Amino acid sequence: MRITTVLFMLLPLLAFGQQPVEQGAKVRIEWARQLEYHREEGREIQLLKGDVRIQHDGAFLFCEEAVVVNQTDVTARGNVVILQGDSLAVFADSVFYGGRSKKSDLWGNVVLKHNEEKLFTDSLHYDLKRKIAYYEHWALLTNDTTQLRSLRGEYFVDRDEAVFHDSVTVVDPKFELRAEELRFNTRSQTVYFEGPTLISLGEERDSRIYCEDGFYDIPNELAEFAERPQYLNKDMKASARRIRYDAHKGEVLLLGEARVSSDELHAEAEQIRYDEVNDVFYLEGEAHYEGEGRNIRAERIVYDRKHEVYSTEGRSIISEPPTILEAGHTRYAEEGGLAIADEGVVWRDTSAGLTIECERAEYLREKDYLLATGGENGRPLLIVESDEDSLFLSADTLFAHKADTLRGDSSRLLHAYRDVRIYKRDLQAACDSLVYYEGDSLFRLFEEPVLWFDTTQLSGDTIEIQLADKKVSRIRLWEHALIANSTDLLLFNQISGREVNIYFSDNEPSMLFVSGNVESVYYIQDESKAYVGVNRSTSAEMRMTFKDGQISRIYSLRQIDGSVLPMREGLNLRLGDFRWQAGRRPLSVGDLFVKKLD
Repeated sequence: MRITTVLFMLLPLLAFGQQPVEQGAKVRIEWARQLEYHREEGREIQLLKGDVRIQHDGAFLFCEEAVVVNQTDVTARGNVVILQGDSLAVFADSVFYGGRSKKSDLWGNVVLKHNEEKLFTDSLHYDLKRKIAYYEHWALLTNDTTQLRSLRGEYFVDRDEAVFHDSVTVVDPKFELRAEELRFNTRSQTVYFEGPTLISLGEERDSRIYCEDGFYDIPNELAEFAERPQYLNKDMKASARRIRYDAHKGEVLLLGEARVSSDELHAEAEQIRYDEVNDVFYLEGEAHYEGEGRNIRAERIVYDRKHEVYSTEGRSIISEPPTILEAGHTRYAEEGGLAIADEGVVWRDTSAGLTIECERAEYLREKDYLLATGGENGRPLLIVESDEDSLFLSADTLFAHKADTLRGDSSRLLHAYRDVRIYKRDLQAACDSLVYYEGDSLFRLFEEPVLWFDTTQLSGDTIEIQLADKKVSRIRLWEHALIANSTDLLLFNQISGREVNIYFSDNEPSMLFVSGNVESVYYIQDESKAYVGVNRSTSAEMRMTFKDGQISRIYSLRQIDGSVLPMREGLNLRLGDFRWQAGRRPLSVGDLFVKKLD
């Protein structure tokens, strides 16, 4: 039903004498079922009821009833709707609209709908000219998936952006957020954090991040956090200059001064990438990991926490007291307990004073098993450290293991195979295989073993070298034992027997004891060191004592035969097993790596 004919007839009269109104400020009444008009204190008042429709500057207002003052100011009530353009609609119980300012105040069940977003509040101020909505007493913005709530805020229609202030909360199926300030781009569905912000991530909300700057791209589930960001996942804490989060990949990236810690581990690097799905850490740049009694430093560390597997790249140092491992690359699996290291490997046992240098090492943690092959000079090197005189040993292959795991013996047995060589400043040796028992510092040499000290050569089927306080305390020769000594490599003093024991004091021989079919050849010298004869004897046992490294007395026990021969008859006397093997003797650490010693 149109506005009554009477009212239309009155309008020209009513307009007579009214105050002038600027043309752009006037609203236009397009429809109402009933209209009343009167003047009050110089104001022109129009009362509209029933399906009211008012238009102003391209915006439309619909309501049940309205009061229009001076054709510019509108107070509307009852199912109020404001439409602006084709993407904005505002609903409320009541509205005041100023035609001059193009601003409106809305009350009661206010809903602003823009594209897919809906803003719910009890009161709202909307500037139709600037297309900005304001609220100051709680509002909820939602797209039916994400809900943003705050005490105060602004909604910029033209910029597709909302700004939230004071007690801000965001709830999404993938995350929850609390902040004091944030911006939300409604087109890209991106949240921008401003000020202290706490985010809970994941469907179980088991990951949390604190920051004071950053953004979260909701559709792509990408986020970046800055300004003192901190990450918490169950028992794990992390911090960095910046943190990036990719929910699709389940990945957290810590950039700059990155740190991760928990009850069981601590990690630092320039950059740390954490794979939440597989529970794997990737540490890049001056990486440091510490946990489970293990301390690792490398250029790059990859740690699979679920399977307890780690690997390193770049010069790496792995400390598991008392052992320390250095290498260019390592890989370790806790499940099998196997660590593989290569590229300039250095393994140390600080408690035993042992060092192994090689090209490749395999280490089985549970059994304390170590296999070493290759090296800078093609062969692994064992060093028994001493402040005064370290012992160096090389072979084609070295491996070590616990002596007796069943009895809980923590000492190691070290095995060396193929072309074994030992160099110590006052002692050298060669053989084809060797066993070293760490428990009592005992070397046992097999397969044509030969040992030298000073001008003396020792050989036998088996040779034992006993260390005490990292010094030689006893040497034992078994079966076909032979001692040869020469100062000019022309004449050789010789002793042979079934077993020989030589005892040392301060690395100098103090006593020698030979047993079992003892034979000896000894060249006698006068005071001027000239040879005057040869003493040849056979006995059951022999004992020698030394003073200042020289023989002082010789005892032949249960002597069977003995004679002194003139020099012309004693030249080139050789006992049955005699063989001078100076060509096998390493004279320096470098000789341990010569391809073949004759």
